[in-house]
Amino acid sequence: MSPPSLPGQPARPPAAAPSAQVGGLTRWLPPPRLRLRAGALLLLFLVLFFVPLPDEWKRCRWLYIPSDLVHVPLLGLLAWGLAARGPLRGRPWAAAGLTVLVGLAIELVQSVTGREMSLIDLALDASGAGLAVCWARRRAWRPAALAAATALCLALPLWHLWPEWRLIAAERLAARRFPLLADFEAGVELGNWRSNHDGRLRRVPRADGGHALRITGAPPSYYPGANLNGFPRDWTGHRRLAWDARVVDADSLRFIVRLDDFAARRDDAWLAARFTAGRAWRHYVWEPTDAFGRKRSRPLQRNDMNGLTIYLARPPVPVTLEIDNLRLE
Repeated sequence: MSPPSLPGQPARPPAAAPSAQVGGLTRWLPPPRLRLRAGALLLLFLVLFFVPLPDEWKRCRWLYIPSDLVHVPLLGLLAWGLAARGPLRGRPWAAAGLTVLVGLAIELVQSVTGREMSLIDLALDASGAGLAVCWARRRAWRPAALAAATALCLALPLWHLWPEWRLIAAERLAARRFPLLADFEAGVELGNWRSNHDGRLRRVPRADGGHALRITGAPPSYYPGANLNGFPRDWTGHRRLAWDARVVDADSLRFIVRLDDFAARRDDAWLAARFTAGRAWRHYVWEPTDAFGRKRSRPLQRNDMNGLTIYLARPPVPVTLEIDNLRLE
């Protein structure tokens, strides 16, 4: 009970009831159903963007490209929620800008949690936010403007998805031709190759017929080269690796061939050997028992191979190596 007021003083207002105070706080919060949806979306963000992918999933190279596309619907949903039901209701452009900043924060956090920071992912975030703006403005814009804006937002996701068919086609071709790893007669097999340390790769015709892979490296890169993946992983029936090679613009050139099994992703163990190429084509055969490498006490897991790398050993000037007919024996 409030104390009585003294003569000449105004009476004190009665204290607010606890229920009224709680009601004043809750009116600033979204409805319970919306809070539940926001919590579910936050949990989905945490799982998809910050939890490292299991190692077993990394066996599927083709999974990386479509998994990146999850940025588009999730960040688009965030932008739509902010503009339609959230604190930026009726302001789709502001919601899109805030969504891009959230995407940037996600990339920065990923860089310190075992994931990789990617500008492509940030651009996909912007595509999702842009699609949310298109949806919010679908009645205000002219059909031509809406179609152009939607096409612009979809251009990057479709471009990012385009190499997927090449990866799948290259892996299927490698499975059919195994133990041949590469002869470069089909352009699609380049889907299994990627540059290593700024090496430049190009499929070129040979003077004596057929095609080869040209690897060009230059300083200041220490180990420019090419990395091969996507081949059948079980090499248990094969003991030697064979290939042809020559140097294009020098009398001789040192290069290194390196083998990695899948376990090397965790312990960084590998086997490698040095070779020298001349101007004429030469046939090489290597049995990886006289190799140098890290953690040689661990045997190479031939039933679970993951990668083959050919790289140039610290070229002092721009140099070019060509390789062909890479196979297991």
